[in-house]
Amino acid sequence: MKYIIVSLLSGTIENYHQKLVEEISEKFGTVFLAKQKVPTHFTLKDIFEADDVSELDRILEDFARNHKPAGISLEGYNRFDDNVIYMDISFSEEARQLFAHFVAKLKEISWMQWGPYDNENRIFHCSLAYFDIKDKYKDICRFLLANHSYSFEAFFDNVAIYRQVGENWELYKSYNMTYDTI
Repeated sequence: MKYIIVSLLSGTIENYHQKLVEEISEKFGTVFLAKQKVPTHFTLKDIFEADDVSELDRILEDFARNHKPAGISLEGYNRFDDNVIYMDISFSEEARQLFAHFVAKLKEISWMQWGPYDNENRIFHCSLAYFDIKDKYKDICRFLLANHSYSFEAFFDNVAIYRQVGENWELYKSYNMTYDTI
């Protein structure tokens, strides 16, 4: 089965992101992301395959229990070539350290597959449109820059595993960071 590990964003950020994905989809006919009903998130570990994720489950539960949330900010837009447009996410130094600890814990899993973007230098982002935007890319960029500025402060405060079921992704399990300073 295929899995991916993300951190979910909620509240005002989630509402803003979901409305913007829908607006881009309606205005430019870019339906791929909107059709998937992808939750508002940033990716922590790209897609991997596994038959049994019980070891991963234990590691992530322990990780969440022993780490406290760290600040992130979202502001501005960026792109990967001309086929992905996204909201920029900046990590505080604490969030970068938290992510480095996350990667180190995953590297303890012998069967985990690693891709070229699965490292401490990952570009954190929240996708707005991808795959079916190549011919509309410049128009979407102009639209966003002219009509949609934003700035949000948030936290890297959870880890969620999604698994692929058919063509869709569903939540398998999530872990909230509940570090107690007492």
